[in-house]
Amino acid sequence: MEIRSSADGQGGRISKAGRLLIGKGGVFQSRSSADGQGGVFESRSSADGQGGPGRLLIGKGGVFQSRSSADGQGGVIESRSSADGQGGVIESRSSAYGQGGVIESRSSADRQGGVIESRSSADGQGGVIESRSSAYGQGGVIESRSSADRQGGVFQSRSSAD
Repeated sequence: MEIRSSADGQGGRISKAGRLLIGKGGVFQSRSSADGQGGVFESRSSADGQGGPGRLLIGKGGVFQSRSSADGQGGVIESRSSADGQGGVIESRSSAYGQGGVIESRSSADRQGGVIESRSSADGQGGVIESRSSAYGQGGVIESRSSADRQGGVFQSRSSAD
């Protein structure tokens, strides 16, 4: 098992709970990993933003990012999320693999640009499901795609609007 934590911010310190207690230019990063009986777990989290205590509370240059992955008995789970206050960007990714099944989803949003995109796919017992949707506010563009394959059947749909 390995645990790492660091904080930097003009006399900043970390509490026993691993939280960032300080204000100006504070950076918090923690890593933990464990390996037992072939299983691996890893988590990473970082936050920067004038007092952001491990979560995004601010607007000026605030960045929050977290990653977690787990592998046990051939199963893999991974999730990623990041947020930026000024740019207004939020992105999350999650995937799971177990007994030949794959699930993946992605979503991102940009407040200023007005862009939203989501993707999801699932594969289980030879079946494939994929859907994509994106929206752009000012440009007025909407596009969606979906396809499914189960037991030799194929379905695909695409639509776009400007």
